Amino acid sequence: MVSQHNGGVRSVLVAGLAVVAMVGTAATGLAAPPGGTDWGTVVPSQDGLQANGWGARAENFGGVLDERLFESADPTMPNAPQAQGSGGVLTLAPGGKKLGKASALLTRSMRNSVPQSLGGKEKVPAAGVAYSDAGAASGDLEIALPKAANGTARPPLLVHLDVSRSTAVSRPGQPVRLDGGQARGHVTYAGTRIDVPASWPANHRVRVPQDPSLPAVAMIVFNEQVTTDLKGRPTLGSDGRYLCDPKATSGYTNAVHITILGGDRPAEATINHAAVIRDPAKTDKLAPKLPPLPDFVRKILNRSEPGHCA
Repeated sequence: MVSQHNGGVRSVLVAGLAVVAMVGTAATGLAAPPGGTDWGTVVPSQDGLQANGWGARAENFGGVLDERLFESADPTMPNAPQAQGSGGVLTLAPGGKKLGKASALLTRSMRNSVPQSLGGKEKVPAAGVAYSDAGAASGDLEIALPKAANGTARPPLLVHLDVSRSTAVSRPGQPVRLDGGQARGHVTYAGTRIDVPASWPANHRVRVPQDPSLPAVAMIVFNEQVTTDLKGRPTLGSDGRYLCDPKATSGYTNAVHITILGGDRPAEATINHAAVIRDPAKTDKLAPKLPPLPDFVRKILNRSEPGHCA
C-alpha cells in the first residue's frame, strides 16, 4: 500500500510525560503557520474514511528524528492498531533514548464505528463516521534549551498538563468536530509562570518568553485545531495561508503543540493528537442511516461547536 507520510516537522512528548530533551540551536523567531504535513499518515481508503492518532510524537529532539508513541490508525498500520494504551506508569524511550514517563495513555482511531465509552477499546457501529481520540493523565515536560548566542545557558522550559484529551470526529452530513485541552496547565520559564485557563479557546497561543523585547525561544499552542482537505493538508485562503473552513469534513487537533524555535529545522512536540478524514461524496448518503451515538460522543459534538473556527 502506497502511503503519504504526513509527518512534518513535529516532535513529541506526551501528556503525563516528564521529558528532558536537547535541541540543537538557539531560537530567534516565531513559529510558522501550520504546514501541510501534520495530519498524520494518509493512505488510500476506498470508503473515504480514515483516522490517525498518537499519544506523543517527537522529531528533532536529542537525536530522535521522528517517532510516534502509542499510535492508533484506521486503516491500521504495522505499529498502529485501532487502539492501544497503558493503564499504569511506563517509561517512554523512542529510538532507545529515555525521555520520561507517562501514565494512563489511550489512543483510539476507527472508521464506521465509534467507541462505546470514554475509556476502553469496545466500539459500536456508526456507518460513515471517522473517529479518533488520544488521552493521558497529568504530567510534566522539562525541555532543556540550547545556550544563547553569547554562550549563556538558558533555563529549561517546563510545561505542566492535567488530564489531557483530544478528539476528532466527522459524521455524514456534518462538518468535522475537533475538541481538545486539559483541565488546567501552566508554563514556566526563567522563573516566570504562565497559567493557562481551565477552558481555553481553540488555538490558544503562548509565546515564551512573553516579553516581546526578548528573543522567543518557543511557541506553545494549547488546544490546537486545524481543518484540512481530504489529503490532510490545512485548508487555505485566497492568500495561500491557513484559513479555517467551517464546512470542512476533515481535520486534526493536538492538546498541546510545542515548537522550539531556531535553526534550519526547529524541534517540535505534539501531545495527544487526533485526526480524521471523511469524504462527503462517499459518506453523506449514509446520514439517514446513522444510529444514535453514545452520550459521550454527543457531548463532544455539542461542546465543540463552533469550535475550531470560532
